[in-house]
Amino acid sequence: MTTQIRWSDRLLEAVVIGAGALGFAFVVASAATVEAFDVLYAVDGAASRSAGDREYLQGVYGVLGAVMVGWMVVLHGLVRGPVRRREYWAGQLTTRSVIVTPV
Repeated sequence: MTTQIRWSDRLLEAVVIGAGALGFAFVVASAATVEAFDVLYAVDGAASRSAGDREYLQGVYGVLGAVMVGWMVVLHGLVRGPVRRREYWAGQLTTRSVIVTPV
């Protein structure tokens, strides 16, 4: 029996892949990520940070990115299998893991 792939499945998969790609960018380009967030959130005093402060933030963003990539790998497996087959537990698990994420 084949499972029909709905547009919502494709959208969810695209969001998971996009979030994984963003996490990967945090890992490989942590310096650029720190600068982008400084501009995005208009951080006061960002230009006067010491080299040690910048390195610390890059490390934090790198770890955050690695965690995001790992999380998205697991979610992608759920989206491609149990969620697509409409297994209740997988939909609940996926939804709850996204809801509890701080915004």
